[in-house]
Amino acid sequence: MCRRRSAGTSGWTATFSPYSTRLRRSRRGRDAARLQLTAEAGAERLRVLVAKTHPLREAATAHHEIMTGPTTGKIVLVP
Repeated sequence: MCRRRSAGTSGWTATFSPYSTRLRRSRRGRDAARLQLTAEAGAERLRVLVAKTHPLREAATAHHEIMTGPTTGKIVLVP
């Protein structure tokens, strides 16, 4: 996990990158990262940027958007 100071806020923002540590490449590293993400989410320190939502019936459209262009944030399928 990398920590960076957020502009315009008084707190810290946790930034997670798959390239931030060498451990992420191993299974043990991924498991440790998953536990760390769970702890951060439980403490409400994890922010997820949702770029777009699609109904579940439009899953093919959402997949096409992910594969064909850069997206900033997550694309969410809503049941």
